[in-house]
Amino acid sequence: MLNITLYIVLGLTAGTLSGLLGVRARRFMSFACVRTCIAAVIALLLAGCASVSVKIPVRHSAGIDVGNIKRIAVVDFRDASMAPGSGMKVATTLMSMLLDEGYYQVVERDRMRQILGEQKLAIEGIVDESDAVEIGKMLGVGALIFGEVSGYSVETVRGWENVEEQVGTGKYEMVERKNIFTGKKYKVKEEIMKTVLVRRQYVVKKAGVDINFRMVHVETGEVLAVESIPASYSKKAVSSYEVERLPADQSILSDLTRVVTGKFARKISPYTATEVRALEKGKDKLTKEGVIFAREGLWDRAIERWEDALKASPSNASACYNLGVAYEHEGKLQLAKEHYGAAVDLNPRNKTYMRSLKSVDDRLRMLEK
Repeated sequence: MLNITLYIVLGLTAGTLSGLLGVRARRFMSFACVRTCIAAVIALLLAGCASVSVKIPVRHSAGIDVGNIKRIAVVDFRDASMAPGSGMKVATTLMSMLLDEGYYQVVERDRMRQILGEQKLAIEGIVDESDAVEIGKMLGVGALIFGEVSGYSVETVRGWENVEEQVGTGKYEMVERKNIFTGKKYKVKEEIMKTVLVRRQYVVKKAGVDINFRMVHVETGEVLAVESIPASYSKKAVSSYEVERLPADQSILSDLTRVVTGKFARKISPYTATEVRALEKGKDKLTKEGVIFAREGLWDRAIERWEDALKASPSNASACYNLGVAYEHEGKLQLAKEHYGAAVDLNPRNKTYMRSLKSVDDRLRMLEK
């Protein structure tokens, strides 16, 4: 079945390449290029048949210990020069991320405006710890986050460059080729190519967002976190097709803002990230059947097969590891730890087993806090 699929895909690949490249480009396309593309397709197909990956949501601890603070507020950051409104965008993005993680109670913007409006104060422009403590107490929070946007810009550069390009000379020669399937050699007539310099226009978009964060303990005035986090973007387009698909300036800035605020959010809050575990097919029938069931989402049947595989062969590290993945997927972390640990005992040099055991162990310790 695999061989049939490969031949079909290879045929489609050759046809697709031929159609996309056009008559002129087909004439000059090297045989080596086609062979490389086909090899890549084969590699992808074989890779897809080699393993089954399982996505597992994993809860990680915050990078900084901020104590037992649970209720916080995020005020508008100071705007970057020539970028009005950038501070509010940073604050709202950070608030949204912290709310999504669900660890903190975050005071809503409207509620902040109401409370501070009664005191004739604004929710933006806080520059030092003393202001943060005063406003934080008014809002009834344990900590207040503020800061400034020191960079928030996009630059578009247009220019011309000389690039090398292969063009036909109008002269032809007979070239020997080899059929990759049969191994037979044959000769084809190909045009002799030459390298010329061609003048080509390009467009480059460069962007940067740089944000300074501060998190202050309202009761003590202690600075719990200070971070300066940058992010940048650079993309070069050399054809009208690529130029049309360059993202808009605001889209680039929004993406960079999410990257930067996401890094800070992970510093101060526990967060959930997806980790991938690759099931092992093993060498025996039961372990392989378990992988097939897991691929279809039939985890109960998969677990039964791997347990039977272990009974038949207690030294089956693949079945042991796969049970760890299954129990972690089902949220049974203690059982996952036991089976990952057993897999490590059976094969101490396997780094995948070690990483999986450490990940589950870290999660269990986090839950004990």
